[in-house]
Amino acid sequence: MVTGITLIPEDVVITPSQGNVRAVRTGPKTIAFQDPDLVIQRTLPDGKVIQIRNLFISREPAIDRLKYDFDRNRIVDTFGTTVGTKHIGLPTAGRVVDYKTLTATWSPLTTDPRKYIPAANEEVVERVVFMNREGKLVTEHTSYGLGRKYDRSKTGWWWAGKAKEALGIEPGEKVTTKELQRAVVHREFVVKRLTPRS
Repeated sequence: MVTGITLIPEDVVITPSQGNVRAVRTGPKTIAFQDPDLVIQRTLPDGKVIQIRNLFISREPAIDRLKYDFDRNRIVDTFGTTVGTKHIGLPTAGRVVDYKTLTATWSPLTTDPRKYIPAANEEVVERVVFMNREGKLVTEHTSYGLGRKYDRSKTGWWWAGKAKEALGIEPGEKVTTKELQRAVVHREFVVKRLTPRS
């Protein structure tokens, strides 16, 4: 018998996603997101085969499936359930992503980004959720570089460009900052920390 090898379950899609999302309350102040259409067949390491429905999906793809309901002045899921803006931000516990040789830890920046001095293995990431004229939400990120401080003057063009794109404003068309702000649903700063994977 071979030891020391972790067997990964094998998944086969039975019913593909239709791009819908369901917001599910998982605690007094927490919401998670499910794909209500996707059905997969999973073969476990011991050979057992199970079907899984209503899979939980991560926040990033879930946000792209949410819509802004202009009549109710609320962000809603596919089924009309209200999703507060705090639930489209990075969770306070952060997020960890493992790559081949590195681990990336994403943590909300709770201080003024102008005063934060990142370490050599850290970068400040600006994360903005924009809304277009049809109410579709789109998440965009920009980084200030490993070990570099936040400098709004270097990325103001990025923010303005994404806001114009969301609002459908033609290149060269003049628009005020206040008008561009209408496209912003949520804005936050995150610290991304890279460490060798153990």
